[in-house]
Amino acid sequence: MKIVVLGAAGMLGRALMRELAAGHEVIGRDLGDYDLCDPAAAAQDLQGLRPDAVVNCAAFTRVDDAEDCPELTMEVNGRVPGRLAGICAELPAVFVQIGTDYIFDGTADRPYREDDPPNPLSVYGRSKWEAEKRVRAALPDRHLIVRSSWLFGVGGRSFPLALIERLQKGERAFQVVNDQRGRPTYAPDLAAAIRAGLEKNLRGTYHAGNAGIVSWYEFARMIFSALGVLHHLTLTPVSSDQWGCKARRPRYSALDTGKLEAAGITLPTVEDALGRYFEAMGLIAAGAIRGILPTMSEAEIVKL
Repeated sequence: MKIVVLGAAGMLGRALMRELAAGHEVIGRDLGDYDLCDPAAAAQDLQGLRPDAVVNCAAFTRVDDAEDCPELTMEVNGRVPGRLAGICAELPAVFVQIGTDYIFDGTADRPYREDDPPNPLSVYGRSKWEAEKRVRAALPDRHLIVRSSWLFGVGGRSFPLALIERLQKGERAFQVVNDQRGRPTYAPDLAAAIRAGLEKNLRGTYHAGNAGIVSWYEFARMIFSALGVLHHLTLTPVSSDQWGCKARRPRYSALDTGKLEAAGITLPTVEDALGRYFEAMGLIAAGAIRGILPTMSEAEIVKL
């Protein structure tokens, strides 16, 4: 297949470019090529390329910042995907849209299924739900919407990276939210799932995520434990209200991945994904600990 990846310079876009390179003709597009908010430029490019599939990884993902710029967020996240799907309808091509757990309000007592009613709490969540509606309307029979959550990986901002950077700055006391639960997802594993979905000709909406439902606090413990530094830190659980964020987050946004697994696509555990992430970051070797914890004494490093 000839596949165009939009947002190719982002975390998921990079992972997809690597994943699709073996076995497919993959073409990346990002801000340096043209503005996706310019429908004429996007149409000219895609019509010239005539791809079999277009995967849209481009999005405004700064959830709190989105509260201050709702119109820009709705344009980039909500309207642009609908226009891109309309272009794909004329090619013809399959359009893949990346969705989010933040379209749900977090009041469920079980993992969210694909057909559960959305009720987004934030500007970001509303914009991503708008995208889904527009994509389905523009391309009802040739779309694949893959919802995911708590994405982390090399080449972009993520929760694990934020913790590592704070360690490198010498911080040893952490407060982490413990009343939001979800399913962390490693970008290369999500990319592999998207590739498999395209190769299996999946259509419709699917949830994807690594195996394991945790709170942010539990995820932090997993990260510090995998790095071997948990017992050298103070880790305190706090509530969402204590932490204070501009955008409201769902308290429970775990996604049910049973539909994807029934299609023969299963992602590894969160623990497995973290190990591969740290290896990709060059943090697995014992010597790398010195780079993570530069202010620790030699005796403390030896104890690790």
